[in-house]
Amino acid sequence: MANSKKRNGVPPKVERQLETCNNRFQELAKLLPAVVFEIDLQGNFLFLSDYTYQLFGYSTQEIEEGHLTVMHMFTHESRKQLMANIDRRLKGEDLGPSREYMGRRKDGSEFPLEVFSAPIIEHGQVTGFRGVALDMSERRAAEENLHRWVNRYELSVAASGQVAYDYNVQTGAILWGKTVEKVLGYTDSEMGQGFDQWIKLLHPEDRQPVLEYLEDAEKKGAYWDTQYRLLHKDKRYIWIRDRGFFIIDEAGKAVRRLGMLEDVTELRTASELLRENETRYREMFNNMKGGAAVFTVIAGGEDFVFKDLNKGAQMIEQLRKDEVLGKSLAEIFPAAADVGLLDLLRRVWESGVAEPMPPRYYKDDLRRGWREYFAYKLETGELVLIFDDVSERMEILAELNESQERFLGIVENSQEG
Repeated sequence: MANSKKRNGVPPKVERQLETCNNRFQELAKLLPAVVFEIDLQGNFLFLSDYTYQLFGYSTQEIEEGHLTVMHMFTHESRKQLMANIDRRLKGEDLGPSREYMGRRKDGSEFPLEVFSAPIIEHGQVTGFRGVALDMSERRAAEENLHRWVNRYELSVAASGQVAYDYNVQTGAILWGKTVEKVLGYTDSEMGQGFDQWIKLLHPEDRQPVLEYLEDAEKKGAYWDTQYRLLHKDKRYIWIRDRGFFIIDEAGKAVRRLGMLEDVTELRTASELLRENETRYREMFNNMKGGAAVFTVIAGGEDFVFKDLNKGAQMIEQLRKDEVLGKSLAEIFPAAADVGLLDLLRRVWESGVAEPMPPRYYKDDLRRGWREYFAYKLETGELVLIFDDVSERMEILAELNESQERFLGIVENSQEG
């Protein structure tokens, strides 16, 4: 039968299948936004996809009739690399699936190319190469832009004294930022044992509650913000603020946690000292014999609102703290202006200079008596008024004055007699 005859030793059926495969290959190559090529060992083109002409700026005629080889498509430096790599391939060396070169267009412009290639083998001999070349211009621009942002990010993180991390929930691996040594003292290589190492560095007292909090946040995919102690390389525990968020997969399961560690040891120490000082201040404030009131300033010094009142002041004025907080001085003590108390507070608020006021007799419908005042301004802008009921002292002084006058009168009368 005629159709059973072989052509060049290839059965007609196999030849038709090969032709079909070749047609499909060429049709697919035309659709790809990439250079698909075949070359012989001299660099002559055996096949080129249509995208090649668009990318390099040559016409079909220029390549086919201009005797252009693959070497015309690369910069001088890349040609040398390409020739060296072809030679290594022919010697049987495995160079991996792809190599990067710099391409050169007809107009002389250069651009990065990633070339994937494999040898064409016929009858056991390498006769050329076929492959795909991708224009890497957009990818390189994106990588450069990303690199710039990463640098800015790293600088921002470094300036803030924090370290970024990426925790892979599934593998337990932790990728630490460049500032890990600055915060924890360990180099990046020393922090390569992941989640298990982090657990070991946790303070024994913090380990269980932190792990429980982590487990709960991971299940909920919730924002993570907590503080705990970690062992620094210098063998001391430092307070860390750890905050971040979980990345959830399509099944709703947490797969990664991205976060920031910040050394808050100094802040914690300062806060503890502040709490201790505040406790001392509160005890002193409440237990001092005299009265003390703290005011916030309103309306540019027109009036002063009670913010705090100690026990001494409550006893002196027969007031409860909850009766005065949030109310103005003029409302609680309507005669404050008459005795010069409002003027005293205004002067101290404007000048910032502490000022005493000699005893004044205060009188309104609810209370009366002699009061001695001393006012000063806090760094917060609030005013403190220290006062005492000196009525008994003033009465004694008055009696002494009367006694002295009587005594002087007796002396004068006796001298006259």
